Amino acid sequence: MNAPNIVAAADFNAALEAMAEVVGREWVIRDSDAGLDSYRDAYSTREVAATGPAAAVAPLDVKQIQGVLATAGCGTAARRPGHPGSD
Repeated sequence: MNAPNIVAAADFNAALEAMAEVVGREWVIRDSDAGLDSYRDAYSTREVAATGPAAAVAPLDVKQIQGVLATAGCGTAARRPGHPGSD
């Protein structure tokens, strides 16, 4: 998996692992997963690597959202709420 260039790969992977403990491993979508394609901008003229997310987290409820945000707040993980086509 490629981490965003604004964060060290080890920190990025550690953040994803911590988020997986909150929401469950199946709800942390990584770039090697086919499910991450649905989060990419289908109309972008730029390369996917430049515009697409490196990962996505899909919390189920408010408690999980709070846990994910608390985890993301501990490091430099970028937070951007959204879904396909939300730009």
